[in-house]
Amino acid sequence: MAHDVFISYSSKDKTVADAVCATLESRKIRCWIAPRDVPAGKPYAASLVNAISESRVFVLVLSEGSNQSSHVLREVGEAVDNGIPILPLRIEDVEPSQEMRYYIKSIHWLDAMTPPLEKHLETLSESVQALLSVGDNQSAAFVEPQPEQPMPKTRLFPKWVFAAIILAGILIFTGFGIWALSQNSFLSRQVTADDNAVIAGALDATPLSTTQQTSPVPPDDNNTPPLTDKYTWTRKAEKSNLSRWSHSGAYDVNRGVFVIFGGQVGESTVTSDTLEYDGVNLELVKISQSPPPRVKHRMVYDSNRRVIVLFGGTPKDYPLENFLNDTWEYDGNYWEKIETPHSPTPRFGFGMAYDSCRNKTVLFGGFSDLTYISDTWEYDGSDWTEVDTINLPPTARSETAMAFDSDRCLSVLFGGETTNLFALDDTWEYDGNIWLQRNFSLSPMRRWNHAMAFNPVEGKVVLYGGYGPEYPGGDLLDDTWVFDGQTWADLAHENSPGPLEHLRIVFDAIRKSIVLFGHHGDVWYLEKALQ
Repeated sequence: MAHDVFISYSSKDKTVADAVCATLESRKIRCWIAPRDVPAGKPYAASLVNAISESRVFVLVLSEGSNQSSHVLREVGEAVDNGIPILPLRIEDVEPSQEMRYYIKSIHWLDAMTPPLEKHLETLSESVQALLSVGDNQSAAFVEPQPEQPMPKTRLFPKWVFAAIILAGILIFTGFGIWALSQNSFLSRQVTADDNAVIAGALDATPLSTTQQTSPVPPDDNNTPPLTDKYTWTRKAEKSNLSRWSHSGAYDVNRGVFVIFGGQVGESTVTSDTLEYDGVNLELVKISQSPPPRVKHRMVYDSNRRVIVLFGGTPKDYPLENFLNDTWEYDGNYWEKIETPHSPTPRFGFGMAYDSCRNKTVLFGGFSDLTYISDTWEYDGSDWTEVDTINLPPTARSETAMAFDSDRCLSVLFGGETTNLFALDDTWEYDGNIWLQRNFSLSPMRRWNHAMAFNPVEGKVVLYGGYGPEYPGGDLLDDTWVFDGQTWADLAHENSPGPLEHLRIVFDAIRKSIVLFGHHGDVWYLEKALQ
């Protein structure tokens, strides 16, 4: 048997599902999780069905998202049909939907709604091990759906009636075909030059990596109506003496905290502080060892190994000197410097995101020695590898931003600064094999020093602030944009943290909101406004 546990989850809860997988596999419990374990070239649905039937335990990440997911419901139904024990892990205060209750109403579930998540995952691991130890004959405590009784076969009409119906259908179909052929010239006239361009692009497109389950969507237009939902930025933590800029940050899903490191305080002081915000308090964390002071570095959360990864930066914002290329990891207790056989060159202002579909940190571009860079690197926890992409990468740039769209398994890059301090407004997507530029009639204005994060609850990349559209003569920005993979939309909001650059935003997996830490030591959440 290739695996012991099948993990079912909504794409909105992928970070938690990845943490579940990492915890179980650290206990030597073999897991199957999509899209990681879908074989290359195999039908997606068939792979799921086979994986469920070959599992010994079915772990369900229960949330509002999974409650509403028809895919998750089908997976649960498949587990029931195969007699696989189901173990729900409830990560939100929700009751199972009526459809879900049909399958799991008599099953005891584990609650994991309060941080730290790690404590609940340990309990889950113990429960899974207990189920596995019982043996293959153990079945879940569920109400077995009763098979439908076959309807009695009755002949409603004589055979000659059916024959007449079939003959009439043939005549109608033939007549329609003749009519359609006569309309061929009319239909041909409806194909525009844009359509031909799309068709030609599809025929000439380079195939994506076979490990990628969702391909980048071809360039398209963005003539969509504005979003009807109203949003507001709400201040959750007041201004404090912990203000700074050019810092970096990442959200630790396991512990439920926003971790911030470094940055510049005042006119010239560069710090090596580690701050943590738990949804209530913003505090300075005392750690015996930490990375040297720096600005314009980047941090991401590796959900597979449950550590925060930090790379690069510079000890001074001005004058620029002594660029860094060191790698550090933080597990919530201490910082550890990671010595790798290979590494990107020293740089700052690059884009970096964690690809949770492939369990790799992706890095692009940056600035070093008066040179803008356009290389792509990936870090797997032990070494950095430069990626020789099939096509040309994005334009060399610095002060850019990246976020990982876990719904589509794509890293999204927008904007930045390039030669002669020219601001960019291009959108690129990376799947681990190629970079694809997306073209839109409507998108954020040219900018750099903005921030981006992915909101899996709404399936959108969120962008905030920055500086643009040019230097000199530009301004600090306070606009909020969202990108759903098809269109960019300017998000209407009633309040904002104000014009900001050199800021960081992340997705708070517990409170299901984008959270921002700016220059003033205050914390803001992006929430739907009351209508």
